[in-house]
This record gives sequence, C-alpha cells and structure tokens, in this order.
Amino acid sequence: STHIAVGAVFGVGFLREWLDSKNMDEKQKKLQIEVEKLDAIKRELEALKSEEDYKKQVELISAQKSQKKKVKSLKRSLRENYVKRGMVKKIIAAWVITVPAAAFLSAIIFYVIKGFAS
Repeated sequence: STHIAVGAVFGVGFLREWLDSKNMDEKQKKLQIEVEKLDAIKRELEALKSEEDYKKQVELISAQKSQKKKVKSLKRSLRENYVKRGMVKKIIAAWVITVPAAAFLSAIIFYVIKGFAS
C-alpha cells in the first residue's frame, strides 16, 4: 500500500510538471523582458561611471539589485520541479531492495518454524 501511495504522489507531481511545461513559453518571454531591463540598467550604470552623479548611480545600483532578484526568481520558477529526482531514485532502490529482502526473511522464518515443528 505504501508503494501505491508513493507512486500516486510522484505520478501527480510529474503530471503537474508536464502540464506546467506547456506554459513555459510565457515564463520564458517574461524572463527575457526582465533580462533586457536588467541589461538596460547595467548599460546606463556603465555610462554614468565616468560622471560624478553619485545620487543617480546609487539609484541605479539599487534598481539593478532588485532587477537581479526578479530575474533570479523567474529563473528559479523555470527550473521548478514538483518532484525531486533524487528521491525517485532512492524510492525505486528501496522498492527493488525491499521485495527480495522480504522474500529472504520470509524464507528464513519459514525454515526456522518448520525446524521447530519437526
């Protein structure tokens, strides 16, 4: 029953990932727009480096930091997985190990009980 429950949870997670991957184009367009804004801020900041307008430089640096956070957040949402792939490998390994181990343990118990009965 635990195998079924875990399989169902992972199945739903993979389905949600697949359905969300269909909306990936919209997310990538948003990311591209935000990256272009970040590049524009960087270019403007580079142009001001030679000038002594420190107030404007501080504002641009602040805007650059907030824009970097937006870009990072969007990149994270593109990579977002509902199912951790490492866990899937561990669970499959546990399933593969559990069945033979249970069979081996059952055989030992059977022969121990059979030995006492004789």
